[in-house]
Amino acid sequence: MKRILLWVFPLLFLPLGLHAQLNAYKYVVVPLQFEDFKQMNQHQTSTTVKFYLEQYGLPVIYDNAKPRELMEHPCRAAYVKMKDKSGLLATRLYLQVVDCEGQVLMESEEGRSKEKDFKEAYREAIEQATLAFAGLNYRYDPPTEAAPESQVAEASPNPSAASVKETVETVVSEPAPAAENAAAELPVLKDKAGNDPDLLYAQAIEGGYQLVDRTPRVHMLLMASARDKDVYMAVKDGASAGTVYREGDQWVHEYFEAGEMVRKTLNIKF
Repeated sequence: MKRILLWVFPLLFLPLGLHAQLNAYKYVVVPLQFEDFKQMNQHQTSTTVKFYLEQYGLPVIYDNAKPRELMEHPCRAAYVKMKDKSGLLATRLYLQVVDCEGQVLMESEEGRSKEKDFKEAYREAIEQATLAFAGLNYRYDPPTEAAPESQVAEASPNPSAASVKETVETVVSEPAPAAENAAAELPVLKDKAGNDPDLLYAQAIEGGYQLVDRTPRVHMLLMASARDKDVYMAVKDGASAGTVYREGDQWVHEYFEAGEMVRKTLNIKF
């Protein structure tokens, strides 16, 4: 009971106006590589942060999948930062949400874990830190007085997200030249009609896979789950697209469409 009170207590003291502050942003951007880490999605930090923030209703996208609107008007998004204070005995971190000029809009309490496995430790610490977002009841409410377009265009996005974009975009957004050659050399599997238009090839990327056809065109990303090796978080067009998981010998894509659950079998070649 003491542990629960420890994490619920800070929620009672969210700054006044915080709801309105976050409601003013159409997107919340999570970087594929937080600035305190050496690799993309190291210890599944990016996918885990995105997963938990989405549970609280926030419109989260990755920094390498910004829509054209956001590329032209970066101040329409808020940006997530992670401050890693981990030591030898414990994993410790907290989250910040900043605007396009780096001004802090919100800062979470510190999340901690003494788990020895890094992925589980960061998952537990992130879960605790994201409790700060519980009860926000996000609903997009654009500002009534927008800044002049010239000023908005000149504003620069979160520096950490911008610095990551160049290195990440070619890995995840588009198949690299090597991936194209690999796809061309893959054996052609055919159905009775002589083709298999639904066959997707899983190409390994940091933190999961990208599913490509023979073109090769990326259909979606499969980001590894923090809990199960056969369950992936699907990402399509920069947005969460349900889950992809193994069911027997098949892979199933499960997502919501128009308020209803949809289940589709995917033909994936790993």
